[in-house]
Amino acid sequence: MYKFRTMVSNADRVGGPSTSDDDPRLTPIGRKLRRYKLDELPQLVNVLKGEMSFVGPRPEVPKEVARYTDQERLLLSVRPGITDWASLRFHNEGEILRGHRDPHTAYLELIRPEKVRLGLEYVKRATLKDDVQILVKTALLPLSGHAKPRDPTVGASNDYSPVTETWGLPASPEQLSMAFCRYKIAGDLAEGKQVLDIGCGTGMGLAYLKERATRAVGGDLTPALIEEARRHLPDAELVQLDASWRLPFNDATFDVVLMLEMIYYVPDLDKAFSECRRVLRPSGALMVCLPNRDRPDFYPSRFSLRYPNVPELAELFERHGFKVQVYGGFALEPASRSDRLLKPLRHVAVRFHLIPHSMRTKALIKRVLYGNLPRLGAIHEGMAQFPPLIELDANKGTDRFKNLYAIGEVASERGGQK
Repeated sequence: MYKFRTMVSNADRVGGPSTSDDDPRLTPIGRKLRRYKLDELPQLVNVLKGEMSFVGPRPEVPKEVARYTDQERLLLSVRPGITDWASLRFHNEGEILRGHRDPHTAYLELIRPEKVRLGLEYVKRATLKDDVQILVKTALLPLSGHAKPRDPTVGASNDYSPVTETWGLPASPEQLSMAFCRYKIAGDLAEGKQVLDIGCGTGMGLAYLKERATRAVGGDLTPALIEEARRHLPDAELVQLDASWRLPFNDATFDVVLMLEMIYYVPDLDKAFSECRRVLRPSGALMVCLPNRDRPDFYPSRFSLRYPNVPELAELFERHGFKVQVYGGFALEPASRSDRLLKPLRHVAVRFHLIPHSMRTKALIKRVLYGNLPRLGAIHEGMAQFPPLIELDANKGTDRFKNLYAIGEVASERGGQK
């Protein structure tokens, strides 16, 4: 298979077969070629020679082919291709492997299982329509900012940086308490277990989880957030992922999966919950937290799609085989004098959509109104008080609490898993 060389000479003798974006073997021009997939252009010669097709499973190095199972060898029954569904799904393979001490081990765990599954699915069910779709999406990929498009009705890309809490951002005491609360609950669930934090953002809770769990993996859709998390936590296990696509992990990998303050950005919650269920072990648990849309002062976040209330949240868990308990936290209290004075202004701001969406702009406004504020950082014990949580009736909504916390345990087969 022909490719433009993007690495130093004899790169195969000083490293493994998998390449991350921070691989020192990459040459400066090689990084640019890889970024826009230009290193693959010479494979057109292979197509003209009849050795490859435009669309088909990507070729593997001989050592990997030798490891194929009898079922996986079905991939060799068709002509290999320049692009396929796996090429689109893992167009950012170098980014996924970035920061791992052993990129090839990370590849075998985070990429290979899904890559093989997509390849086998193509071999068994491919149609001319699939080939056309793959070719069109491949052609458009360099123009899309290397991001799989989100729900077109929202207009958001995969960049959620403006609406994500970041290190050093000024925060109110209640905001700090909310951050500690969700990770305190998550840490209790993950004690001595393996945990996946989907939507970890900039990773402020990962160190806390790592102290309590035997393994803590953080994932997020936005590359910039993963980069910031890696700067603050160089030893953290981080991966870019999409909750509404397919999680890059084998079945039954984790004991606990967390979806904290992020499900309202997910276009397909059923797909996301199904994926969480797949990667959980038989005794696993899924935790979700989100703002309560039924509270009187609720205002949706930028890019958000929908916020399930208590009954909808419970039904979603149960539909995917979880026995769920839903709790309310941060009860609405009688307004203080300053709150009463600010209430008319807030009402006008909500009415005319004047509330800023950016976290930094919100922080600036809070500082003007409330003076100097503490700053966000790594979650740790003692950073804030843990408020009482009240178990809620799963069949009824509530307007008494600011936040909802749902914990679902995988239902046993005997218990009638759906």
